[in-house]
Amino acid sequence: MTSDNGLYLVPAAATLTGFAEHSRTGLALASVPEGTSIVVRTLHSRYELTVLDGAASEVLVCGGQRFSTPTAARLLGSSAGGTAVRLGWIGFGLKMEIAVGRDTTVTSPVKSIAIARRKSNRPMSCECDR
Repeated sequence: MTSDNGLYLVPAAATLTGFAEHSRTGLALASVPEGTSIVVRTLHSRYELTVLDGAASEVLVCGGQRFSTPTAARLLGSSAGGTAVRLGWIGFGLKMEIAVGRDTTVTSPVKSIAIARRKSNRPMSCECDR
């Protein structure tokens, strides 16, 4: 987008300074114990992530339009939708990047994060968006 004087207008989160500001508040997956359930609400969806290996960013994910059944995935991290990604991080106001094989899903911006330990060993129901 250009302004009247021909300068390009760039959203704050797309600049290095803006990305640094947006990536301050959130959750480092490596700090979450195995088996912990994380519910992430984005602008358009709800996701449930069960941590399989936080240090390796391995999760079981359900929710959104792409994950109607529990799916083994890797949380790459969070971004503003560009090339800069904070690895292993779920950041408020940023988009999660979730990889399954060679396919990467980029969510809408994160609005809330809730952590809860699973109460049983029951399989994940995956009724996140229903």
